[in-house]
Amino acid sequence: HSLIDGSRLAIRGGSAGGFMTLASISIAPEPVFFKAATPSFGISDLVSFVKFTHKFELRYMDKLLSGTPTEVPEVYAARSPVNHADKIVTPLLVRVFIYS
Repeated sequence: HSLIDGSRLAIRGGSAGGFMTLASISIAPEPVFFKAATPSFGISDLVSFVKFTHKFELRYMDKLLSGTPTEVPEVYAARSPVNHADKIVTPLLVRVFIYS
């Protein structure tokens, strides 16, 4: 759109949006699209998320990723931004909170 200045486009999000922010700058086919990023309590490691989350969220992940980390470890690894951190070139402000 002509009103959007692509040279100044940033991305931010919290929780699942934080995951999307991290994925957008690490896993995405063009991880250099955004000029800045700031996830708030974003999920970076899906295996750790499953290990430490409450049961309601756990079943949700099984459905989204077609199995557990034991059943489809390659899917969890491929979709965890932490495993693609070497591809991050976008300036990144990480915000972590005590109760996240």
